[in-house]
Amino acid sequence: MSLDLYYCSTIPGCRAVLMVGEALGLTFNLHPLDVHNKEHLRQEFIEVNPLKTVPLLKHEGLVLFESHVICTYLINKFGKDDSLYPKDPASRAKVDQILYFDSGTLYKNLINCLDPKHPKCAYIKARESLSVINRQLGQTPYAAGDQITVADFALVATISTAEAVQPDLSRHPNIVTWLRKCKSVIPGYELHNEPGVQQFAKLYHSKKQKDGSEVNDKNKSGV
Repeated sequence: MSLDLYYCSTIPGCRAVLMVGEALGLTFNLHPLDVHNKEHLRQEFIEVNPLKTVPLLKHEGLVLFESHVICTYLINKFGKDDSLYPKDPASRAKVDQILYFDSGTLYKNLINCLDPKHPKCAYIKARESLSVINRQLGQTPYAAGDQITVADFALVATISTAEAVQPDLSRHPNIVTWLRKCKSVIPGYELHNEPGVQQFAKLYHSKKQKDGSEVNDKNKSGV
């Protein structure tokens, strides 16, 4: 079995894949790419993935280039049970709903908000997106129900990245409680997620300083 994973540790989706792999006891052949220095634009990688994105997984001739798809594929293929990605249609739909929200709304809005020159509307959208998750976590202990699922792996990678540069999440107390819990129970969090989060924060603050931008008053109050 050969699992080749092309990744960049600052990207939340890459870290989610690594944590899922840890939970499943998998060993990847790791191919780190520094996207900040445009290593993903090298011709040899473009030949593998014309979209020039990471993460990318190669397994027995199969090539997958979307983090949530990679995570669910690994669970379906190697999971000993369906606890991380339930087979029951209703339960799976709840997980998928969070995964789609993460990739299509939450991640985009948080990244836009973290741009030091972001417009006010990006900040508002980021807060609204977090409010959706906070409301959900007021109903269930984990993102898609009573048990931890792949949805939590994806969300924790995204939200911990935002927390590292906008640490005040006090408007979303359910997220604060959930995040603290996930950091202690998700396999490989300290190994695979935390270093990438800190690296992202370092790059963020370095870029902000280089651009000469200041954190304005509304950012000081957190998202």
